[in-house]
Amino acid sequence: MNLVKIANLNGIKIIDGDRGKNYPTKNELMDNGFCLFLNTGNVTKNGFNFENNKFISEEKDGILRNGKLKINDIVMTTRGTVGNLALYNNAINFRNLRINSGMVILRPDIDKIHPKFLLYSLKCDFVQDQISSIKTGSAQPQLPISLLKEINIYITDIKEQQAIADVLSSFDDKIELNNKIIKNLEEQAQSLYKHWFVDFEFPDKDGKPYKSNGGKFKESELGLIPEDWGIKTLGTFFPVITGKQNANIANKEGIYPFFSCSQDILYCNNYSFDDSAILLAGNGDFSVKVYSGKFEAYQRTYVLIPTDEKKIGFLYYSIKINLQDITKGFRGSVIKFITKGNIENYKIIYNQSSEQLFEYFNSNIKKVNDLKTENQKLAEMRDYLLPKLMNGEIKVNEIKQ
Repeated sequence: MNLVKIANLNGIKIIDGDRGKNYPTKNELMDNGFCLFLNTGNVTKNGFNFENNKFISEEKDGILRNGKLKINDIVMTTRGTVGNLALYNNAINFRNLRINSGMVILRPDIDKIHPKFLLYSLKCDFVQDQISSIKTGSAQPQLPISLLKEINIYITDIKEQQAIADVLSSFDDKIELNNKIIKNLEEQAQSLYKHWFVDFEFPDKDGKPYKSNGGKFKESELGLIPEDWGIKTLGTFFPVITGKQNANIANKEGIYPFFSCSQDILYCNNYSFDDSAILLAGNGDFSVKVYSGKFEAYQRTYVLIPTDEKKIGFLYYSIKINLQDITKGFRGSVIKFITKGNIENYKIIYNQSSEQLFEYFNSNIKKVNDLKTENQKLAEMRDYLLPKLMNGEIKVNEIKQ
């Protein structure tokens, strides 16, 4: 394994985007179109994310010069959040993509440099530390191409590159598969919840869909609901506890997982919980999750521990599916936040007959959390092996043994 400066590496082209007079204006970006015009949210530290996309027309794409992706290209963010990486391969559904002005393309000659090996080499802490030390600017960090070329990366012959890439990508492939299963489990549970509590098509006494087979309804403050059903506030199912710790005290040497409103897990060692709880971020992205065990909570994270633990799955999906409605009464103009009252006083449709779903929802959550735990272990093993494979401390054949 050798260390080579990118500028001296035979087999990589660094391609900037088109920043000239034809660069797309805000008005030229569309929700749908011919060519996906990447934004910084599309390129994360975990690869591509296509949840929020903007497109340009085929005509606009045709007059732009540099910056269009080809299969096996690697995109690197070079402004704002610097050093995020994503590989464009055949698994990506979009066929026309362009980078914006805060990115560059690294295009490997695949006869000399394996694309996945290059990706992992650039992700290595050794390279990311170099990026952190040479990027310029404080308010808006940047990595000019001239400085990118000065970075040293690990390189070896193409055969060993392939072997290393195969080992590391096997972890990512398993993580990706688990994520697809998680998504499917979540979609199934949400679909079932809506089938019962939104569409009212739960089985009637004859096992037929209630609403479609003449089920009786009554008026309520939430509109028409099944005759034998009622309304309850979320506060009747759990006390709403607010985390006490300031996020500034979080540190990696602490004892318990520490939950903040940004969904990141940090570490802390005061004000702990030890239970199964629903965690709801009181500001930021208002994210919601279920966690079991010992944990800490930031002062704007709401800890919801049901008095009846068997209802935790049902309540989680009740909150998750109604989250937009629960948080629509947020306060604050600069930083939006919700209060305990927004949660405690939120009303849901409920009936004792729905308790037959509780076991399903809880089982679903356990499967999801087990897969997330497996993913965490896979990522830890991949991240342990990555630098050691790159610097030659561990050989591929030693892992296979």
